[in-house]
Amino acid sequence: MRRIALTLSLILAATSAVAEPAYVGTWTMRPGPGCLSPVTITATKAEADEWQCSIPPTRPQAGVWRMTLQCAQEGEEYAHRATWRVQDGKLITMVGRTREVYRRCPR
Repeated sequence: MRRIALTLSLILAATSAVAEPAYVGTWTMRPGPGCLSPVTITATKAEADEWQCSIPPTRPQAGVWRMTLQCAQEGEEYAHRATWRVQDGKLITMVGRTREVYRRCPR
């Protein structure tokens, strides 16, 4: 009985572990020494020097995350519909018609 309980708990622990989204990390549009003007992204938020956004729980479809970000900058709150994908080591974002390409900062 104990062996069954142990086996079940190991299976549940393994299946409940979720990998971080590929966009998690520190990114920059201006690669160079020191990672200039970085954007830090976790599974739940993105932030830079003057702004931050909440990232809703979302799953990628064909390697693309589509989401509505809830953001704040200098006391002003707003929402952005965004599309993110990671390709060839780059984070490619689309907000409206604005496309931005970020490179991962060295660790």
